[in-house]
Amino acid sequence: MIGVAEPVFAIANIDVTLRAMRTIGLLLSIVLLGACGISPKSSETVLDLRTSYDFDICPLHNSRLEEGVEPIEYSHISFGYEYSGIRKRLFPLANIGDITHKEARTALVLYCPECRKAKEKWLMEWNEKECKKERNSE
Repeated sequence: MIGVAEPVFAIANIDVTLRAMRTIGLLLSIVLLGACGISPKSSETVLDLRTSYDFDICPLHNSRLEEGVEPIEYSHISFGYEYSGIRKRLFPLANIGDITHKEARTALVLYCPECRKAKEKWLMEWNEKECKKERNSE
């Protein structure tokens, strides 16, 4: 009977050891992630642009502005020098993809849903035009 009890005790010790190793591994992961600069999103710098306007209706589309959270992304796409004028004329309050900031990666914005639709339409047309240029140059 003594020979039977020893393997059960050994299995119990292995189970305890595995749980301890998992706990230590989890703690080490948390410490290492913190040391690598990976932190929760709650500590990010968030740019609040909601107070940029003293109106709540889009003057172009007569639509109520909505609140949104937008990622600040840096793109290498250049739409050309005329883009600024096009943006002001067709979708001045889209507030998506045109926000730049040195430190923030997220922005709280007010936007016009109709401006966003207009920007999406313009981007599709611009993309088609650029693709045609590329095909014609080949």
